[in-house]
Amino acid sequence: AGMVSVEIISSFGQALTNDQVSFAFHGNVFVSSIFPSEGYGTGGTIIEMTLSNNMPKDIACGFGSVFPVHGRSSRATIACVSPTMTPPQGKIPVGAGYLHSVALSDPLVYDGIPTPKLETLFPAATSSLGGTTITIVASPFMDTALAFCRFGDQVNAATKAEMSYLGLGVEADFFEFSVPNATAWNNQTFDILHARPIMPVVFTCETSRNSPGFVSVEVGMKSADGTELDIAPTGHLMDFAFEAVPSISYATPSFGLSDGGSLVRIIGSHFSYAGRACGFGSVSPVPSTFVSSALIVCESPAHNEGTIKIELALDDAWETWTTDSAQFQYMEHASVFAVDPPNIVETGGNMVNLYGVGFASDMIESCTFGTVGPTPSRVVSTKLLECVSPASEPQRALLVYGSGRDSQFATYTSASVQVASTPTIEIAYPTRGPSNGGTRVAVVGSGLASLRTHEFVGSCTFGEKTSPADWLNIDELKSAEEVSVMRAHALEHI
Repeated sequence: AGMVSVEIISSFGQALTNDQVSFAFHGNVFVSSIFPSEGYGTGGTIIEMTLSNNMPKDIACGFGSVFPVHGRSSRATIACVSPTMTPPQGKIPVGAGYLHSVALSDPLVYDGIPTPKLETLFPAATSSLGGTTITIVASPFMDTALAFCRFGDQVNAATKAEMSYLGLGVEADFFEFSVPNATAWNNQTFDILHARPIMPVVFTCETSRNSPGFVSVEVGMKSADGTELDIAPTGHLMDFAFEAVPSISYATPSFGLSDGGSLVRIIGSHFSYAGRACGFGSVSPVPSTFVSSALIVCESPAHNEGTIKIELALDDAWETWTTDSAQFQYMEHASVFAVDPPNIVETGGNMVNLYGVGFASDMIESCTFGTVGPTPSRVVSTKLLECVSPASEPQRALLVYGSGRDSQFATYTSASVQVASTPTIEIAYPTRGPSNGGTRVAVVGSGLASLRTHEFVGSCTFGEKTSPADWLNIDELKSAEEVSVMRAHALEHI
């Protein structure tokens, strides 16, 4: 290295000029390292080459057959922007040399990374609260690279879930080259050692809190040496929705049977048309039907008895849920164990008590006698239901059960009552007695025997006063002439 003069001499060694034109010999250009060693094949990555010694300003970078690529040089480095590669992926030799020279440094290897393209993502919407894990498939994707994703202006790290061919029709091979140790590239031949496939990659990103609205989702890679590569401008974009956080006001009905099947209307605000899942307590979420931004309908799943919370998923992955909820009570099936009295008269109007379990005013609204119903009822407690009997045909048995606003709320079991003919009083003798009471009165009529047969409790009513009665062993009256006979018979018992 150094300065010399350039002169012309003859073939006999005689100096023909003496103009003292100078020429400088510099040391050979030698690149010791490059950083980063990977970048998108579409170009645009700033590559910094470290030189072995101080170099002049008139050097340039070379990328494969592309030379010169001008850059910004300093005493021991030169920074150049990588050009577009053809093909846009694979390994190429890189180096540096003088602008007017054909000789370059011994080449190093630079990896051209294919531009990642976002193929699909799930879910495509979530709550603006963030915290949802989004599954993203991108291809082609270098298996040694680290991934990151961007939601709008927020960049988040990505975690690889798995790597496999997903049948997306992506044809992208990563080629590694054998680079001979040479001083010039013009006539070099690079032998392909092997082809390493770059496959679609499934990875996950967690969303951050964001304002409601749509943003674009992009994917990018970090090189194996940790350099973060810019998101390639040719990458595919997909829309992602940050939704306003839904709010639950209440649910109706607020109760249901433990075996599920109730259609529950959830009232609130900011519900999503996507129809998020409903959560009932600790069981697996169930699908919902979107009606409007203020109404969603869900069918209750089977659950143990008790009061639970109804929540709505804020994403399709069921990771985040509404912060507010509605209460829902799971109840056992109502069942009837006994009835009192076991007999009613054909004209109706008898008060019938049903004894059992699971009676609730929200579920049981009426009673049914056979096929006749609904009839008035009152839930006294979870174990007692009062019913008023309707008019029915006599001399038959009827099944009595509690019925609700929905057939599923009807009592699981029933009880039987017997319908008796309406009795008729023919005679009451004597027809008078002292006001302090104590008079024994015989009552004779028709239809009394059937009441006794069906074990009606015997009693007589005098105005507003009721007193117990004793049954007499008397047959039914069959004709008017028998009245006088029966009167005499009754007198014998007074």
